[in-house]
Amino acid sequence: MTVNVAKDVLNQLRDVLIQLENSQYAAPLRVFNGASLGKHSRHVIEFFQCLMKSTTENVLNYDARVRYLRLEEDVQYSVEVIDKITEYLSENNFDNIGISLVSEFGNEEQIAVPTNFNRELIYLIEHSIHHFALIRIGVQESFPHVNLSECFGVAYSTIKYLKK
Repeated sequence: MTVNVAKDVLNQLRDVLIQLENSQYAAPLRVFNGASLGKHSRHVIEFFQCLMKSTTENVLNYDARVRYLRLEEDVQYSVEVIDKITEYLSENNFDNIGISLVSEFGNEEQIAVPTNFNRELIYLIEHSIHHFALIRIGVQESFPHVNLSECFGVAYSTIKYLKK
């Protein structure tokens, strides 16, 4: 179930990206203080890449991720990476894989806590939706031709609440 939600979330981003030109995707936006849609997308994608990597290393450190600048400049490449992540999620079973989550908080000391794949996948779903809300603002402000679903950037709990 969690994997299916994560794939749905990634495909929501994919549906937005395929409507953009590279120049739009990489454009610094005033509403983002000069950041771009691509930078927010890269951030989301890289967090998923970190989680995928943790399935072989059993250590997850979002802070130490590699920043792939091509992900913030090249729409087609970003879509291909999203497709690879969703395929990887579909083809593997990660239930209850234990992971050590390592974090750094402004000093050189690292903190490690136990977690598991599904817990981190839930975090990535929520984290992605948060960034999608920001992406929505950038799209609506600068690229009104892009069609956004009414649920893009809205938390599942909010959607459920609004339906009542």
